[in-house]
Amino acid sequence: MKFDTKSIAIGVAAGIAAALLSVGSVAQTALSLVLFFVAPLPVMVAGLGWGPAAGIAAVATAFLGVAGFASVLPAIVVAAAITIPAAAMAYFASLARPMETGGMDWYPLSGVLFRTAILVAAGFVLIGVIVGYDAEFIRLFADEVIRQLQAADPQAVITDANKESLRGLLGAVVPFLQPATWMLVLLANFYAALHVARLSGRLARPRDFWPRDLRLPRAAITILAAALALTFVGGTVGAVAADPAGAFMAAFIVTGVAYFHASTAGRSWRMPALWAAYLSIILVGFPVIVFLFAGFFAAAKPDNENSG
Repeated sequence: MKFDTKSIAIGVAAGIAAALLSVGSVAQTALSLVLFFVAPLPVMVAGLGWGPAAGIAAVATAFLGVAGFASVLPAIVVAAAITIPAAAMAYFASLARPMETGGMDWYPLSGVLFRTAILVAAGFVLIGVIVGYDAEFIRLFADEVIRQLQAADPQAVITDANKESLRGLLGAVVPFLQPATWMLVLLANFYAALHVARLSGRLARPRDFWPRDLRLPRAAITILAAALALTFVGGTVGAVAADPAGAFMAAFIVTGVAYFHASTAGRSWRMPALWAAYLSIILVGFPVIVFLFAGFFAAAKPDNENSG
């Protein structure tokens, strides 16, 4: 790992950008939310294009920037959820070793995905330990959702029973949804970062074929099964287990979508099928379960190298 001046400077600039995008979410506007979702992007581009030194510099700079602007607690949250996973994904994607036949053997995309799910789960567990695994957060979140609904439609009547039902639903869904959503955000940023780094001429890694290469090892099935089983324990144990469960469920859904893309390649009905699948997920939601099981199937296939 080379800590040259240029790499450090690029990393510092990326860290400043990530910090600004992260703390901008306090404005609570639609634009600030979009900017928050792309906060991992500059860290990933720096790490992919200028190496691990740039990634480390970006993580350190973002931490100091958020801590100085807000406090240490938000800085830890940003590091755990945003900058550390972003830098790690760039690092793993940059790993390669020479092959005896010539050329380079690059770290597989499946390994990047698997380790990202672990990092996301660990990050949200850490955040949960810091913030606290209790019902108070869910209650406050539910009250904010209710407030937004009433602001959008002042004529709407939300009874106490409706409020309790919403709190119960959010209490069951939010612990899974937070790491799952962020897993998808990181993968989207990673896909974009690869393109940006390639366009800049700084990316050494050859282009991956995501429909074929985006898989999870069989060990991920065991991890998800164990996490889901522990969520039924309830209490703090169940809340903690929801973090890896949410992260790995999102990862399996993504691999299921990739497997569907690969399986339909060359078919005359491919595009209508893809459009129908995506629209059903957007409009209905529950068909996503089909992709979850497709991800399981892809991981369990004998021809899956399971590079994790």
